[in-house]
Amino acid sequence: MIGKIFKDPVRGRHSYQTMQWLWDHAFAVPRPLGFLPELSMLVYQPVRGRPLGHGLFDERAAADMDLVAAWLVALHRSSLPLDRSFDVANELESLRIWAAVVGERHPGHAGAAERLSKRLTELRSALEAETVSPIHKDFHHEHVFVADRAHVIDLDEARLGDPTFDVAHFCAYLRLLGCRVPAMAVTLGRRRDEFIAAYRCRSEHDLSQRYGVFYAYTCLKIAKQLCMHSAVARRPYAEEEYRQTGAMLQEGLGALNCGKTEP
Repeated sequence: MIGKIFKDPVRGRHSYQTMQWLWDHAFAVPRPLGFLPELSMLVYQPVRGRPLGHGLFDERAAADMDLVAAWLVALHRSSLPLDRSFDVANELESLRIWAAVVGERHPGHAGAAERLSKRLTELRSALEAETVSPIHKDFHHEHVFVADRAHVIDLDEARLGDPTFDVAHFCAYLRLLGCRVPAMAVTLGRRRDEFIAAYRCRSEHDLSQRYGVFYAYTCLKIAKQLCMHSAVARRPYAEEEYRQTGAMLQEGLGALNCGKTEP
C-alpha cells in the first residue's frame, strides 16, 4: 500500500477520482483505496510488472512498446471525465520560467533556452489541441510497468488535450536516455520508432507537425528538470548535468528548425 501526499487537497481528490474511473473501466493503473482529506493523501496499491526502463534493451522490448502504445491509445479514446484542459497561455508562461531556470543555473545555455522558449511562443497555434482527448501529460518510461500488459502510474497531470502531446513527451524522454548512454542511442531510437509505429497502427492518428512542437516543449521541460535535479533517474551533476542540459536544448531547437517536425 502506498500513500501520496498532495500540497493541494483539491488536486489530490481529482487524482483519486481519475484513478478510480480508470480502475472501474479496466485500465491497468494502481488500484485506488481512498483519499484521506485530513492528510490530503491518496492511498493506492502498487501496480504489477517490471519497470519499462529496465527492459528497453531486451529482446522483448519491441513487444513492450506495443503494449505501451495500446494503453495510451485506449486512454486517448476513452471518455475519462476531466475538468482540466491543456491551457496554452499557462504553458507558455511555464516555458518562460523554465528557460529562466536554465539560464540562471547554466549561463552558457541561457541563449539556447531563450531561443527555444521564444520559438515555441511564436508557434502558439500549433500548441492548441487539434483533437481534444484525455491525455496523461507526464507519460514516460518511468511511469510505465510491463507484465501481461502495460500498467501506468502518476495520473496527477491528466487533462484534456492533443494526444500527440503524450507521444512526443514519451519519445523525448527516450532521447534523454540516449543522450546519457550514447552507445545505446541507436537502440533507443529503434524503441522510439517501434512505439510510434505501434501507436499509429492502433490509433490511425496522424501525428503531423504538432509532434515536433510538443517534442521541443518536452526538451525544454527536461532541461529545466536537469537543472533542478528533478529529472528521471539517474540524475546527473556537474559537467554531465551541463552536457545533458545543452544536448536536450539542441534537440528541441533541432526539432523546430531542422526539419525534425515529424517522427
